Amino acid sequence: MEIGNIYGTKYLKATDIKKPITVTITAVELSELKGQEKIICSFEELKKQLVLNATNANSIAEATGSSDTDNWPGQKITLVTEKINFRGQMTPSVRVRTAGSSPLYKSIWGEHN
Repeated sequence: MEIGNIYGTKYLKATDIKKPITVTITAVELSELKGQEKIICSFEELKKQLVLNATNANSIAEATGSSDTDNWPGQKITLVTEKINFRGQMTPSVRVRTAGSSPLYKSIWGEHN
């Protein structure tokens, strides 16, 4: 049994994303977490919200074609889990992709429109 399933959190973690999932952004807000302002995204398909780091915020801007967060609601993105180097260790992390994209498909075949 996962401890997170019992005590939970309202924010998405890498362990919450078992396979790529395409979601629709419903709201974007600025909140203070641990003394820092963070962008938080809510989704139609998920109860949990995603706290954006700079990488994911820039990925959403690229995927939606807009760096203005006011234009993000209604846009679709795909959430995936990817291992990243964090403080010298490979750690699972939530990453944002263009809706419907598959990292494996892209790496083998290249992007197709």
